[in-house]
Amino acid sequence: MASDALMLAFIEARPAAEGRTLAAVQPDQAAALVDDGPARYAQQIASHTSAWIGASIFGRMEPLAAAAALEGLHQTEAAAILRLLPAEVRSPILEQAPASLRRTLESSLSFAPDAVGAHMGLAIIVLSQDETVADARAQARRHPEA
Repeated sequence: MASDALMLAFIEARPAAEGRTLAAVQPDQAAALVDDGPARYAQQIASHTSAWIGASIFGRMEPLAAAAALEGLHQTEAAAILRLLPAEVRSPILEQAPASLRRTLESSLSFAPDAVGAHMGLAIIVLSQDETVADARAQARRHPEA
């Protein structure tokens, strides 16, 4: 439908504004719209809204689409959204996620939300003893997720 194409173009151009707009509509309608678009639209919206709004949308999406959208989010954003979902909704989404993402998110979710472990990732940078601080900084820039 033409209005869907227009809405998807708006999401692409102004994800923060779209996030506010989707917060005002019924979650089922918002999820249906985001479900039909590329995962990056749901990622952009989730990055510009609260975890509550993200959870209301992701929780109504098909698990495969929700898992694909979670891949592009920062771990803490993805975990915050999943933490708000009931286990029966969260589990199918995690099952559809790639193994490495699933492990990272499950690790984060195993901690209390206000614990430092909830915000730590599993990625680390390994250096040999003969590498310099400059080498370490270069590695950190190349791998910001670590």
